Amino acid sequence: MRFALALLLLASGAAAQPSPEASTPDSRRLWRAMQTADIAEAGAVLADVIRDAGLDLPDDLRWRTQRFDQPFNLYVPPEHVVAISDIPTEAQALAYWSTWSALLTRGAWDPQEHFAGAPEAAQMAAFNQVVLAAHELGHALAYRYTVNPRTDDGNVNCQELLADRVAAGILDRLARDDARFADLRQRYLRVTATLNAGVPQPLRYAMPSREALLSNCREIVVQNPTADPASLMPYASAFFERHRLLYADAPPEPLASLAATLFRPQLRTLGADEARTGAPVEVRTLAVLRDAPETAWYGGRDLGESASFAQQMMSSGLPVASGAYALDPEGQPWLVSLQFLPNIFDTTVAQVSAQRADDTDTPPKWRLLAGYNPKMLGGVETALAFGDSVFVALVQFASLEEPHAGAYRLVRLARGEATWGPDLRLTPGEEHRLHHVPGGAALATPSGLHIVDLGVLALGAFNEDSAALEVAAFAPEALYVADRSALGVQVYDAGRMSVEPGGTVLYRFGYADETAERVTGSGFASTRDGRDPDRAALQTLLAARPLADGSLAIVEHLEFEAMAPAHTEGTPAAPKGATVLRTIRPVE
Repeated sequence: MRFALALLLLASGAAAQPSPEASTPDSRRLWRAMQTADIAEAGAVLADVIRDAGLDLPDDLRWRTQRFDQPFNLYVPPEHVVAISDIPTEAQALAYWSTWSALLTRGAWDPQEHFAGAPEAAQMAAFNQVVLAAHELGHALAYRYTVNPRTDDGNVNCQELLADRVAAGILDRLARDDARFADLRQRYLRVTATLNAGVPQPLRYAMPSREALLSNCREIVVQNPTADPASLMPYASAFFERHRLLYADAPPEPLASLAATLFRPQLRTLGADEARTGAPVEVRTLAVLRDAPETAWYGGRDLGESASFAQQMMSSGLPVASGAYALDPEGQPWLVSLQFLPNIFDTTVAQVSAQRADDTDTPPKWRLLAGYNPKMLGGVETALAFGDSVFVALVQFASLEEPHAGAYRLVRLARGEATWGPDLRLTPGEEHRLHHVPGGAALATPSGLHIVDLGVLALGAFNEDSAALEVAAFAPEALYVADRSALGVQVYDAGRMSVEPGGTVLYRFGYADETAERVTGSGFASTRDGRDPDRAALQTLLAARPLADGSLAIVEHLEFEAMAPAHTEGTPAAPKGATVLRTIRPVE
């Protein structure tokens, strides 16, 4: 698992403190956090050091603190949470070390013999927690970039080594920036050898060399600790040995080098291999939108399953509701909703509404759907907004009498009148069913409504690793396609499978030259404003519309992460699960 046992960092006598004159804002912040026993602030500084190296961490990364004497720290991937023990206060420092002495050396080591007093014990305890926080951020990076080594056989040495390499790179950066951290690191290295010698012999590791560790980490078998206190001893001993070797004979690998050789190459798994980066754009979040109604309809899946579940909802007296976002020609967001209400006469009533999605206070105005067949149930797949309060929704329907038989129909809402259209003829295609209908991926012309079915869309620029084409939008000169990054792949975690989802990358395909350009999107599942296409990030796009001024309006669901702190004044805060309106504008 992603455990890091709190290591005992011991010092022999008081040491003169180096001058803080040669320091940086990061190192000064971290030193203050250690002095004030603020582990969350210390972790935030370490995360900034990682981001300064050009690496990506979840924007909603959080620190969940626990008692200072808790033995385990861990990273929880689905929640983006680091569970970390508090930095002990000066009054708690000797109790902190006594706890670890009992766990790791069976009480053979007496902290009062190794520290000049409580202030020194507290300082080294604070640095120990910094090491552990950096280690857990190493696990966070491994999940973020899906480079987590396999642990399905129970051997966690390679997984722990990767986190140690990140921690060593962070500490090396701090030591280069500030002599105080260089001094702490040297004391750390002297002490860990002594501590490892205090682990009982049968449970103590003696790893051969740095080269052997890095080239074949799986040859060294390390098990996660269990409820048995004795299991902590070999786990801690392995930690001591890995850190000893990472600093042996040469400085540890710099964080920038790890970024270039190990982490950043993972970003090459994006869908369009040959796509060049297009003209500069700025991504900005404008508003948090009204939530779409939760649906009991499994759009795009087996019609029988969808209809059966919807019928259960109706028989319980609950409505079946669904909705889709639409962007009008001015880029204003709308929410087109459809709901089916149970009726006392054993039939159903269908209602449609269209409301401004950025108006979160006004209740919807429902309109009866004229011509609706009460033997049908369905859900909105996509919606389009036109001028003069005209909306069209593409709805997948299933027959309640033949639940595996269904069709797509258009529902039109014009100036308050809602009408149910005929079955939609799909060409080409063998069934009245689309593989995937993206939000807004339709173009109205005099000859009909043209729909991009991304399940069969043939774009030669996309490789077989492309995870999911999501939203498409037509512009006069090009087609915009949102591709879910293939970065989100399954990784092993102590015999279980975990997924760090990839984010969306937006591409532009020119009709004339058939070239592919990456508009923006880092490939990570974040929602981050900015001008740098490698930092600006997108999660799940629900709708997109090119506007007359050359910009693109998008509706995005924060499916995986809360929004990053605002990069532009006035940008709203948005929690995980929210839906937001954003613009992508060309930069002069």
